[in-house]
Amino acid sequence: MTIDKDASARICLLAKVTNIPGDPLRRARTIGEEFCNQVLRRPFNHEVDFDHIPPKFDSSDSVSAWFVYDINVACRLSSDQMDQIPHYVFLASFQQDGMYVVS
Repeated sequence: MTIDKDASARICLLAKVTNIPGDPLRRARTIGEEFCNQVLRRPFNHEVDFDHIPPKFDSSDSVSAWFVYDINVACRLSSDQMDQIPHYVFLASFQQDGMYVVS
């Protein structure tokens, strides 16, 4: 599956929170940055890429959470506008050598 790195999209990533490396308070940013680098082949852009922080993202328990990102969205979208952009769903897994993303 190819995602246009310059087009607007909603990205949904399911990941086990304790597998995301680094500071637990930075998990949403870490996984978003990894996704942009690996799949979109560009850095996370803080001006047009937005993360929606899920509950329990910083848990020390081995729970899974949905991390949602609006990519290349420069302003707040109405629900009708949001329905018009593509939505992609992935399973993300962190291993010793990096993050793996499965659609």
